[in-house]
Amino acid sequence: MVSSLIKEIELRHKELSSNRLDSIYLGGGTPSLLSSEELSSIMTKIEEHWQIDTSTEITLEANPEDISKEKLDSWHQASVNRLSIGIQSFHEADLKFMNRAHNAEQSHEALTLIKDSLIKAVTADLMFGLIDSTMGAWEDNLDTMLSYDLDHLSVYNLTVEEQTVFANWKLKNKLQEPTTELQFEQYKLADIKLRSAGYDHYEISNYAKPGRQAIHNTNYWNRKPYLGVGPSAHSYIHGVRSWNVANNAAYIKQIKEDNYTPSSETISEVDHYNELIMLGLRTRRGIRKSDISNLSSNLQSHFEQVVKSKLQEDIIIYTEEHYHLDPKHWYVSDNISSELFFVE
Repeated sequence: MVSSLIKEIELRHKELSSNRLDSIYLGGGTPSLLSSEELSSIMTKIEEHWQIDTSTEITLEANPEDISKEKLDSWHQASVNRLSIGIQSFHEADLKFMNRAHNAEQSHEALTLIKDSLIKAVTADLMFGLIDSTMGAWEDNLDTMLSYDLDHLSVYNLTVEEQTVFANWKLKNKLQEPTTELQFEQYKLADIKLRSAGYDHYEISNYAKPGRQAIHNTNYWNRKPYLGVGPSAHSYIHGVRSWNVANNAAYIKQIKEDNYTPSSETISEVDHYNELIMLGLRTRRGIRKSDISNLSSNLQSHFEQVVKSKLQEDIIIYTEEHYHLDPKHWYVSDNISSELFFVE
C-alpha cells in the first residue's frame, strides 16, 4: 500500500499548479498504524515535489488505542504537527455500541500523552444523538473533553447510513434513535458550553480556539484545489473531480500494473453553484458575493430570487460582501441550502 501511495504521488504531482502545500492530511483509514519508516517514506516523497515549511498544517488521524510516547515522537520527527483523534464518547456503553476498538481509559491515556508531547495542535471528535443518550451523559462528555483544553473540537450527530448494521437494526425495530428534539437540545448545549469556554464556532460541526481553525478543512469548504491519493481518495482540481477505486487490492493492482485509472467528471456550472451554497452556508464566513457574481446571469437571478425571502426573515444575513446563515439556523442548514439549490 505504501509503495502504491508513493507511486501515485509520483504520477500525479504535476496536477497541482502550486509548488507549495497549505496542508497535508493523513487520514481516510488508520494512518496511525504506519511504522515510522513507512510514514517517513511518504513524507519524503511529498517533499520531493512540494515546498513544506513550518506554516504547513500536517495532520494525522489517530485512534486512541494507537497512541504511545514512541509513536508521538516518531510522528513529530516525520513533521506531523497536528493530530485528529476519534474519541466519540468517554462512556463505555457508547463505545461498545459503536463497535469502537478503544475504551474510555485509552482515550484518557491518549489525551494525557498527547498533552505532554511535542505535537501541540490537536483536534478531537465527539458524537451526540447516540442511542440511549441523555442530556446528563452528553454534558459529562463535553465537560470531560473541555478538561483537556484542546485547541480544536468537532461535534457530530450520529447518522444512520443506508446498508449498515445500524440501518438493518432500525428496520427491525431493534434500534431506537433519540428524538429530534433531544438531538437538537444536545447540539445547543454543545454550542453554549464550547463558546463559553472560548471556542469559536466557525463551521456547523467545528469549534476552534481563536486562530486555531483547521487549515485543511477550511480550504475544502472554500473549494480550493486538493489532490487525494490512495483507495477511495477524491481530488478537486480546475473544476474536475476525480476519485480512485475503493477496493484496496484493486487499487494496488492498478498501480503495480501501470493501469491506474481514476474516474472523473467535470463539474457543471449548476453543480458548482449548488456546492457553493451547500459548503458556504456550513461556515460562519458564508458565501462570497463575488462568487455569485461570477456565475451566469440565470444562476445569479435564481440566487437573488430565492435568497430574498431568507434575508427578509433574517435566516440568511448579508454582511461585508458575504451571505451567511444565522448560526441559530445552522442545525437545519441542509434544509435551507436545498431551498436555494438550482434544480435543472
